[in-house]
Amino acid sequence: MQFKALTVLAALCLAFAAAPAPAQEKAKDKETRPFNVTKMGASEAQKRLEAAIRVSQAGRNCKLDAPIADKDDERLTGFINALQKKLRLDPNRLERSYYVKSFDEYEKDEAKFCETWGKQIPDFVKRLP
Repeated sequence: MQFKALTVLAALCLAFAAAPAPAQEKAKDKETRPFNVTKMGASEAQKRLEAAIRVSQAGRNCKLDAPIADKDDERLTGFINALQKKLRLDPNRLERSYYVKSFDEYEKDEAKFCETWGKQIPDFVKRLP
């Protein structure tokens, strides 16, 4: 009888350990939903703009197994433009604040840049509006 109780207890422990916590599920769900520029605050928009520019640069400059398809590149460009408009960035400020930093990061360590941002392309593109 004691053996059965221990077995049941062990099974319950494993079941709870294997189930994702509600906070983890919520975070994962949030990371897979499409980007919504109109609902983004300025801080999130800046973070997404930085990422979008780096993903775009990786897609254009890195040797990747699966480069960005033309239609996805158009969506990525549209997303960058929407974020630029949301943040009210003129072209010169966009260039100085985002593109120059991205190119500097690329030139500093091309292999690391391509490894970091190239692998993010598929998931990022899936979330584009």
